[in-house]
Amino acid sequence: MAYKHSKEFHETFGHPVNQEITDKALKLRYRLISEELFETRLAVADNDIVEFVDGLADLDYVINGTMVAFGLPEYNGYPDKKEPVFSHAWKSDFHATADYDLEDCLSLLNAFIFEGCSYLADRNFNSAFDSFVNSLNLLNRLASTIGVSLTEAVEVVHKSNMTKLGEDGKPLYDEGGKTIKGPNY
Repeated sequence: MAYKHSKEFHETFGHPVNQEITDKALKLRYRLISEELFETRLAVADNDIVEFVDGLADLDYVINGTMVAFGLPEYNGYPDKKEPVFSHAWKSDFHATADYDLEDCLSLLNAFIFEGCSYLADRNFNSAFDSFVNSLNLLNRLASTIGVSLTEAVEVVHKSNMTKLGEDGKPLYDEGGKTIKGPNY
């Protein structure tokens, strides 16, 4: 569903769908993803589960948006078996006691994303798709670890994102081309 939501967002806000891959377009997509990953890391450092879940949903949305932007196909679902990345529920020191260090998982996520963007730059679409799918699966596993439906979290993000219009009903952008919050946000 995140792919369809991201596509709707792109179409509504005049963002590219199936665009030509340029250095500028790749830099924008990588910047958007990097910002969300940074915010997710801050949530971990602050032990803020709400912002952590928001960060996972935002990452899922922006990674799917990258796939939409460059014409990669929709990934139709997560694995049936959702093995948690961590063996316990969220707690104040969750990232210190996890089976896998959460920071390591986020670093792996960053590596998958960078790899996907690199493959796009090389026009290696199958490998880019695989890297982004690895990212999406890792996001889903992180969410399932703490008992959160990533699909439901993405629904909330999408509903919020669709309010980012100006008084005239048109999207607002920053100088780098990122959609910014409107007065109805």
